[in-house]
Amino acid sequence: ICPCPISAGSKSREALARLALHADECVMIGDRRMDIDGARHHRMRSIGVRWGFGDADELAQADAQVDRPDELLRVV
Repeated sequence: ICPCPISAGSKSREALARLALHADECVMIGDRRMDIDGARHHRMRSIGVRWGFGDADELAQADAQVDRPDELLRVV
């Protein structure tokens, strides 16, 4: 359960609606499990970044994980 009033899933839904995009056109890049869970909820690809708050175990459900920003281009 997210301790904040707005979950990653609702943020994803809001972003998709405002940008008029479909989830399959997007990738969630996040550093916490709630980011990955939000992406999975919307059937969106996810990339876990290990330089943030979450560690590799917390990001295990992400479609990919990266250690540095320059690695994002390889997996997007």
